[in-house]
Amino acid sequence: MDAANGKTCKEVGAINTFAKKHENDEIHQAYTKAYRRMDSRKRTMYIFKKEFTKWSKTAREKRKLCEEGQISLEEFQTWLDESKCR
Repeated sequence: MDAANGKTCKEVGAINTFAKKHENDEIHQAYTKAYRRMDSRKRTMYIFKKEFTKWSKTAREKRKLCEEGQISLEEFQTWLDESKCR
């Protein structure tokens, strides 16, 4: 167990593997950046939890479309930028 953050070696390894897998994934990076922005707005009560949940569901669907090649990264990024609540 890692005493610094209370995580087991298995958990730390999983986190590191996930980070390594997605370090050059532009789709994942765009989604994560937008997700963190919207989550911050939810936590500061700039948007309601219901709005965040709806946005999050749609964002995951759009991310999947982008990963499957049905929409381009640019289209996905534009949607993320324009989907900012309020």
